[in-house]
Amino acid sequence: MANMPGQHAETDGFIRHVTRRVGWLVSACQIAVRPPAARLVTARLGVIGLLLCACASGSYTSVSRSAATSARSSQTGATDSKEIICVAEPMANYVIHLTSLAGLPWPTTYADLMRPTQSARNLSRLRQAAAALAWDREYTGELTPYFVFLPAYLRLQNEFDLEQYFIGFENAIQRDEYAAFRGAHADGHDRLANWLFDLEGFFYERLDFYHNGFTFIRELGRLYVGAYRDYEDDLWPDIERDLEEVGDQIESLTWSSDVVITWERLTKEQYDGRVFVVSLIAAPTSIPATGLSYGETLLAVEEDVEAMTRTVSFEFGRHLLVDVFNETVTEAAGTGGLDWTLFAAYQGLTEHYNRLIFPGYRSEIDNDVERFVAVFRQLHDQRPEATARQLMRQGLIAFRREHM
Repeated sequence: MANMPGQHAETDGFIRHVTRRVGWLVSACQIAVRPPAARLVTARLGVIGLLLCACASGSYTSVSRSAATSARSSQTGATDSKEIICVAEPMANYVIHLTSLAGLPWPTTYADLMRPTQSARNLSRLRQAAAALAWDREYTGELTPYFVFLPAYLRLQNEFDLEQYFIGFENAIQRDEYAAFRGAHADGHDRLANWLFDLEGFFYERLDFYHNGFTFIRELGRLYVGAYRDYEDDLWPDIERDLEEVGDQIESLTWSSDVVITWERLTKEQYDGRVFVVSLIAAPTSIPATGLSYGETLLAVEEDVEAMTRTVSFEFGRHLLVDVFNETVTEAAGTGGLDWTLFAAYQGLTEHYNRLIFPGYRSEIDNDVERFVAVFRQLHDQRPEATARQLMRQGLIAFRREHM
């Protein structure tokens, strides 16, 4: 299947969403994710146990601490209980599991263990689709929104839901008409599109690609449907158990660190929701976290639970500060000041606050973002009571005066 240039989610999303609530496909936290160590825990090849610190696992819908959080909120005077919860979703894990078998984001131990669970034909087809299924900080493959992000977010329940979903996508291609596909999943589709980028526009911009590769796309969809039952029956129970343990640890650390309360106190911003959902993913990804909508992000597990907790805190901060960023974009739109510094400032402001919450915390960020962190730190030292919105405005002025 021929490859076409991928979508640059940050840049294109920035241009299209300058006057409304936006989110970015990628996490501004730019930590290189090392594939989680894996081991073979039964005679069935492909069942992994994540090498993480031992902890007790509980019953699972989400591994939350609503009672403990409510008690903490009453002690601090908060009127509404807000918490970070971790969930283990089979469909989200399944679609990213298949990208790992396609060779993404790089050769991994996870893929080595899981490869025997698929036929040579399926593996070949997945490898052919790799470029179209990929995503990172600068690239989104032609099929990634519809074969990864939407299935991961829509909470499709089984292979029958997945089959109907792909039939809808095939019909959209054949009829050159996206509306019915969107309409079948309107609420979830629009929440995801609002946070990421214009999924409908993305589709129409690549319609020639979908026409030319239609037979392959249809076969790939059938592969997704046909392999799901084996994944759910043979692999998911053990993966789910391991993810529950990881989630329990992350929730414990975010609660004990008062992540939600501290972010709101430092920034003078209020999180618009009761829960922030972290959907845990067993397979490695090219970036540690991928936001799917306001209030929900994917998180690839790794061995260091404390590092994952700091990433979760950063992601929560990105969501909390998105209105600060949007306000800055709106103001800049009327002055001709729309440029790369706005997003760099957004990243830098989030990084600044996360370092206040976790002293010694550092993520691998671009030099320009690091310069913004230094600017915000200096401003904060001068005015500790300043709000996030005040820091953003003053930081942009100071940065441009010094560096531009």
